[in-house]
Amino acid sequence: MKFIRNMIILGVIAGIIFLGIAISGGGDKFRWLGAQIGGVAKVAGDKVAVEADSLRKKALEYKKNVGGLVDRFSDDGKEPDKKK
Repeated sequence: MKFIRNMIILGVIAGIIFLGIAISGGGDKFRWLGAQIGGVAKVAGDKVAVEADSLRKKALEYKKNVGGLVDRFSDDGKEPDKKK
């Protein structure tokens, strides 16, 4: 029972670390790691890198969308004049 709990905790921690690396740096770090290890790890590193690139792209799009919402309204709550 303790072993299963520890494995679940380890999986959650690994997932959090993966998301942090994927959002901050994309897949380049995973490609580098796969190239350093070689063999099967290179193929797995490429697959993880593609997923990390996808997550990074989504994070940047989200940041762009949220930034647009924040910039849309001024501090006093009024919508600024639109440029033509």
